[in-house]
Amino acid sequence: MEEWDREEIDEKLQKKMQRATDAVFDKQQELNGSLERLGLRPQGDDQAREVGNSRLAPADLRTAAYVVALSRVAQTASERGVWP
Repeated sequence: MEEWDREEIDEKLQKKMQRATDAVFDKQQELNGSLERLGLRPQGDDQAREVGNSRLAPADLRTAAYVVALSRVAQTASERGVWP
């Protein structure tokens, strides 16, 4: 029977959690940077902007995490040929 020591488990878990957190932070910056490049949000402006009838607020971490998750699901589905 294989046995794992607690330090090894904690170290691996810490690395996974750090990579996941970094991916979400990076996606948040990417999303907010896109708004700035499109002129929909001036740099450093954290307030929602009116664009037509829509309000564009800076992407929060929850939204960024959702985008990361959906991107991973879409990538996996595409690679496996799930979509018709």
